[in-house]
Amino acid sequence: AYDDVRDLKRPCILSCMTPSLTRKKRTLVVPLIVTKDVAYLCGVLAGDGNIHIREHKHDHAVKCVGNPRDEQEFYNLVVRSLFHQLFNIDLIPHYMDKNTTYGIRFSSKSIVTYLTTVLELPVGKKYDHLKIPSVIKKDKHLTRAFISGLFDTDFCISIGKRFYPRIRGVSKSLPFLQEVAYCLQHEGFRPYLFRRSYFDERVNKIVVKN
Repeated sequence: AYDDVRDLKRPCILSCMTPSLTRKKRTLVVPLIVTKDVAYLCGVLAGDGNIHIREHKHDHAVKCVGNPRDEQEFYNLVVRSLFHQLFNIDLIPHYMDKNTTYGIRFSSKSIVTYLTTVLELPVGKKYDHLKIPSVIKKDKHLTRAFISGLFDTDFCISIGKRFYPRIRGVSKSLPFLQEVAYCLQHEGFRPYLFRRSYFDERVNKIVVKN
């Protein structure tokens, strides 16, 4: 786990340790400015990520995983690079959840604090509280970057009738999709919402998505 200092009054540089056997000291960097790269990563976490806090175990964890069949390159090249560029941590994507997912997981109180306070990402079951962060939503360029990150995780391109291309995405949160649709309308798109259900073998349940 990455061990962080408790004083966040100077959030630009925070002491941490690498999860290696040598325990070499490293410097954990937290962005002072919300850039398009930060907004894009926030969109990725909104799509594929989860944040968990277990105070009794002093565990503040970030997990972000996708489909191992077609998203390994995305995690190896894009997600890993963004975390290194923005936070100066070197993560190695790998298989998880009995080889049904592929991505990254790490523990860092400082990064979790940054993601949940500055970027307003939810802790635990995210879908009841998922939204476009206010610091991102007030800037159209940041909003575009956020939606781009969301699209790269939870959306896909399909070909409809008469070979008309469509971008389709799913989420368990209807209010979140409505918020995204509203932003897309302002960009000149014509989004529409519908609801479907299917059986998810990974959780052995019927899942309803909007």
